[in-house]
Formats: sequence, structure tokens, C-alpha cells
Amino acid sequence: AINVLCHHHNIDMKVVDMGVSREFNSHPGLIIKKVAKGTKNFAIEDAMTKQQMITALENGMTTFLDAYDHQPVDIVGVGEMGIGNTSSASAIIAVITGMPPRETTGRGTGVDDKGLAHKTRVIEKALAFHTIDPSNGFEILQKIGGFEIAGIAGAVLAAASKKTAVVLDGVISTAAGLVAFIINPEVRGYLISGHKSVEQAQKAALSHMNLVPLIDFGMRLGEGTGAALAIDMADAACKIMCQMASFDEASVARSSILPD
Repeated sequence: AINVLCHHHNIDMKVVDMGVSREFNSHPGLIIKKVAKGTKNFAIEDAMTKQQMITALENGMTTFLDAYDHQPVDIVGVGEMGIGNTSSASAIIAVITGMPPRETTGRGTGVDDKGLAHKTRVIEKALAFHTIDPSNGFEILQKIGGFEIAGIAGAVLAAASKKTAVVLDGVISTAAGLVAFIINPEVRGYLISGHKSVEQAQKAALSHMNLVPLIDFGMRLGEGTGAALAIDMADAACKIMCQMASFDEASVARSSILPD
């Protein structure tokens, strides 16, 4: 899906391996930034070591900065593909917003009621096990984050440093944006929520950052597809603001069109 949308909207797409549990052959469309083959079970231990957390953040930063140095951009979209990462996103959003896991945990790939109840209990157990400072984004990533979430957070921070707008896709990239916001609240001015996710945790995260999704199409595609659609809308909005003539600029008499 993301390939189709990026081709349609002429978006340059980068695929980054942050921690897939297998090795890949070299490919011109793949950037290898693997920290490790997956994180640990955050229900019983830290998801990653401190050094792994730092490496994941830095890998996300350098991925954006390398691309920016090659071709500067005004806007970038972030998304992901993964398994189990809605659990990490739900836990992160629960910690930062203070909401209970039962209100931030969704069905992810489509688990049934029994699966959702189990998923919620696991996240509750994890948050009871860890002592986490909700104002410390680094600690949050280390204890309950994922390599892709840390990488996206790093990319968000790097993009903001270049005054580049960042379109967040669904709940997972929104969780990453929320962590970046906790690390440096100044990134808020560069964040755009691409689309409304069906995952309830996204609403809590966006409310915490005072963001509103641009579109609500009931999408469940993932892969950054919502961000791809929203990039085009944001770009169009900027062109309207900057290029469309006002009544005064077009020498249109207001009184001849609008009543007093």
C-alpha cells in the first residue's frame, strides 16, 4: 500500500531495518540500522539496554540527517511495520498520559476479546513491574520501547532540528512522536497528525500534544499510508496559504461580493 501511495504522490520512500529478527541481503531500497534482533520481553525486564536505546535514537537521527544532507526537504512522514509494537505504544502512552492500560490498549492486528484482555493484563503487569518516570523519554524507551519507536523518535528530533515538518502516521509513530515531545517539547511545532487511528491510545497521545488528525478514513493499512496521504494535503495547504491571492491582492472589491 505504501509503495502505491508514495509512487502516486511522488514521495521518496526509505525502508529502515531497526531490529528485524533476521538478516537481509543488501538492497538499494533498504537502510540497515539494526540495533539487535528484536527487543526483550518488557513485561519481565527492560526492553533494551541503555546503550541500545541510545543507538536506536542515534540511528533514527542519522537516517534522517543523511537523507536531508543528500536532499533537503520541508516535510517528512514516518510510519512502521512490526509485530507486537502496539503493545509497546499502548504502554508508552499510558505512562506519559497517566491513563490506565485498559483505556490505551487496542486490538492491534485484530485480536479477539480474549486476546485483548490478555494484552491489557500483560501491559498492566509490565507497568507494575517497572518504575518509570513519565517525564524521562529516554527511560521510557529503554524500559518499554521498541527499536522502531526509538528510531522514529530520533528521526522526529532530527527533523525538528532542521525545521522540517513531521507527519505522524498511526498510533505507533504517534507514540514515538510523543516520546520525542517529552524529550524536547519544542518538536511540537513541527508535528502533524496524519490520520485518526482506530487504536484508542492515539487519541490520548494527540490530546497530550494538542494535535488533531488531518483525516479520518477508517484506515487500517499501516505502513505510513496515512502519513503519505496527509503529506499531500499539508503541502496543498501550504501552497494555498503562500500562493493564493487575497481579495486585496487580486483587487477584488469586498463590498461588491460580501454584505456589510
